[in-house]
Amino acid sequence: MKCSNCGFETPEKINFCPVCATLINQSTSEVNQASDENKTNEINQSTNDSPTYSQIQADAYIFGIKDWFIGNLVLSVISALLWVSVCCINIFALASLILSIIGVVYSNKVKKNIIEQKYDQAIRDSKTAKTLFYISLGIMIFSILVAIATIVFLVGIRFFSSNNYSNSY
Repeated sequence: MKCSNCGFETPEKINFCPVCATLINQSTSEVNQASDENKTNEINQSTNDSPTYSQIQADAYIFGIKDWFIGNLVLSVISALLWVSVCCINIFALASLILSIIGVVYSNKVKKNIIEQKYDQAIRDSKTAKTLFYISLGIMIFSILVAIATIVFLVGIRFFSSNNYSNSY
């Protein structure tokens, strides 16, 4: 299928042109709206050679690249809160925090590589960010279990130590 905007030959399955990010399968009313958006994009591109956000998203969608930014960022915040809430004792929360921050860095590399049209590197960085996300998630879950076990242990020691001496004859 040929793109109506730039003439690039695209596969049948995709909805966006990988060159100009124009919708391929659309009705005539959408074509008019898209042509107005394309004119705006052309004006923006003529003033700035960097690709627009919609082009970056279209490229990422076409190549199936996910950046894992939100997941790694949320894990960073939760890990930091968990580490601070347990008075910095739980080393697993710190490990989860460090790995999720590294995941955020790789997520940003994914976006940078898509902008520079280095799709192979973007896919590798996306896989690394995904791996770091899941490892960090597993460590964080383990960290939560350790924190719960610590609290139960400390409460149990206090409970049993107070009951043993007060209930004597």
